[in-house]
Amino acid sequence: MRIAFYAPLKAPDHPTPSGDRLIAGLLVRALERAGHEVVLASGLRAFDGIGDRARQHRLARIGRAEAQRLLGGWLGSPRAPRCWFTYHLYHKAPDWIGPRVSARLRIPYLVAEASYAPKQAQGVWRHGHRAVAAALARAGRVIALNPDDVPGLERLLGGFEDPARGPREFPDDVFGLERLPDDLEDLIHDPRGSPDDVPDLERPPGGGARLCRLAPFIDIETCVSRGDRSRRRARIARAVCADPSAPLLACVAMMRGGRKAESFRLLARALERILHVPWHLLVAGDGPARPEVETVFAGLVSAGRVTCLGARRGAALNGIVSACDLFVWPALGEPIGMAMLEAQALGVPVVAGETRGVGEIVVHGAGGWLAPEGDAAAFADAVEKALADPVALAAAGAAARARVRAGHGLAAASRNLDRWLREAVEESGPGFGVSLARDA
Repeated sequence: MRIAFYAPLKAPDHPTPSGDRLIAGLLVRALERAGHEVVLASGLRAFDGIGDRARQHRLARIGRAEAQRLLGGWLGSPRAPRCWFTYHLYHKAPDWIGPRVSARLRIPYLVAEASYAPKQAQGVWRHGHRAVAAALARAGRVIALNPDDVPGLERLLGGFEDPARGPREFPDDVFGLERLPDDLEDLIHDPRGSPDDVPDLERPPGGGARLCRLAPFIDIETCVSRGDRSRRRARIARAVCADPSAPLLACVAMMRGGRKAESFRLLARALERILHVPWHLLVAGDGPARPEVETVFAGLVSAGRVTCLGARRGAALNGIVSACDLFVWPALGEPIGMAMLEAQALGVPVVAGETRGVGEIVVHGAGGWLAPEGDAAAFADAVEKALADPVALAAAGAAARARVRAGHGLAAASRNLDRWLREAVEESGPGFGVSLARDA
């Protein structure tokens, strides 16, 4: 079937690489693998990182115009999508387009990786927060990739499971179906309610949004390395002037401010605690904070313990990571950590900080080691213990590779997404969009 895909935080064709862009692209490929035609509905980036009310107002207006543009081409057209799919929905990047379009076209609305935080109800992102609640209430399926999102989603979505409340109408001011008022305060209801308030919305056909869990996934077929590993490893060691017998550590991450920069600083502090152990770290990555990151590692670079490689992608990056003995990343505030999934698929075990969704992809004692978040001493201890037994380290890499390839591949994700999508369409019932029978 034809699916309209939208990522309000970062589109899959955005020029700046990131984990968010990678996941968006993987979702598109998973849907296409299941035989669906995916259309990128809009490239609008609805992100407001500072809580700027004027910017939120402007983005909502642009979203309204985008929805009208799409509806102008799709209403009554055989090329109209049969389903809307939004990826990564949260208060800083709400979906101002999908709920309006799906309601007018009467097609199912699905969301993957949504976050609902009641504490934002009275904050500077309260309009985005309420727009998220409205969109989730409209959703036929809400697909969670990060386990940290589940409690908030269960709390919200559980409120729409009471059959005694009966069907309710969507107020126009929730989705802005007919108008967008000058005062954004009115867009998503009165913002003076309690933090637990949820907009009063009609349940979607089929009985309300259903929460589904999808394991983070990658395209296993792209996680391959060419040539003999031992020769590649020796060549890399010579290139960086490292002792060929010293374990090679890998770190791959975007170099930007905030938690990424903090993770790099913690990694440097941790490694400085184990200089008595032989190792050499290869850092691959680029971004606006690269000068800061290089400054953080300057002492270790001068000591011949770290090499900063800059940006590496594709086969070149796979060749470097697969030649290493251990992948290391503190993962402060990391929601998932796609680079750690890819490293394990290449047979490289991981030491990571135990943060948010990282425990979903790195299993302590089964191909990886987790240290308490933000604890440089514990992280250093985990790295030292991992390097102490080369045989056990190699076995951990093999175990990580087997686990990731068995449970985090594109094929399994494609099957699950296809099933949830078809269930949502079937539950929509006659007269709601186009049936699967006509779509066959």
